[in-house]
Amino acid sequence: MSAVIVVTPNRWSTKADESGHFVLPDVRPGTYTVVAWHKSAGFFRKTVRVTNAGSDAVEFTIPLSDDGTIQQARK
Repeated sequence: MSAVIVVTPNRWSTKADESGHFVLPDVRPGTYTVVAWHKSAGFFRKTVRVTNAGSDAVEFTIPLSDDGTIQQARK
């Protein structure tokens, strides 16, 4: 048995849907760091700029194999 508790320093958090998409609603314009976390692969960070028109898509690539294990870097 295992459990995960995620504490965020702000009011924005979400979980990706089955296709890997997520939305953070009601974010004011500004520059932010978006942090993705996977229990096997760890933390991934991207900077995103939000304007009144919205923001560009943020894409994270989590290096997992089909069996859910972390892929090793190739030499």
